[in-house]
Amino acid sequence: MLAEKDLRRIDDDMIPIKYILGIHEELPSYPDHMDVLWVIINQAIRRPDRQKDTFGQKGFFNYHSNGNVENAAESIQKLLELGWIEPAKTKPGHESFKIVHNPFIKN
Repeated sequence: MLAEKDLRRIDDDMIPIKYILGIHEELPSYPDHMDVLWVIINQAIRRPDRQKDTFGQKGFFNYHSNGNVENAAESIQKLLELGWIEPAKTKPGHESFKIVHNPFIKN
């Protein structure tokens, strides 16, 4: 399981170049599976009192997908397959996921 402190940390040498350049939202693949975690983990760092280790699918689609809901859904599915997130709530229309792997830190 991911320790809460790990969700609120990004190691500089683990940041992909697209985030350093700030171009990730302009790429046709946005949001890919790494983008999903990048957004949620950055929120957890900026707003530790609000953002926990879970995120809602509907909220991500509405506020962070830039209209690319199909990419976002595929990316969430890939994160599930990789084991980087796991279902937290499965009620239809209110699905949420718990982050269990932070790819932006050294292990």
